[in-house]
Amino acid sequence: MADIVETIQQAGSFKRLIKALEKADLVNKLKGPGPFTLLAPNDKGFDKAGEGTFELLYHHIPSLRQVLLYHVLPGVHTFEDMALSRKQLTLNGDDVVIDANQGLRINNAKICKGNINADNGIIHIMEDVVLSKVEAEV
Repeated sequence: MADIVETIQQAGSFKRLIKALEKADLVNKLKGPGPFTLLAPNDKGFDKAGEGTFELLYHHIPSLRQVLLYHVLPGVHTFEDMALSRKQLTLNGDDVVIDANQGLRINNAKICKGNINADNGIIHIMEDVVLSKVEAEV
């Protein structure tokens, strides 16, 4: 098996996420022992957010870092575990809101595939990027 970063690199549909992790200097953190749960926006998710949003964030590294850490939960949270939760704390210190009424949604962003195991955690794929309250104001 591979760590979280290697797993998304091998998948091939996370080029923008990998670029953002590199820019925010978070690759080594997500290669660390964890365990982590990564709510991984695929390239479609970054496209839906709009080019201008991420160009702005790429030039403001502290905000980019906070957005990315908002997609990481400490510990391993399976799809099934998350469906039983109402919210979870992220590595940026803010909570994500979880809704399991119509599929599993994180702040209204649907998880399209869950429970991809990695050596240091688990990955859930999303076709949206979610912003915390702080980053939404940048």
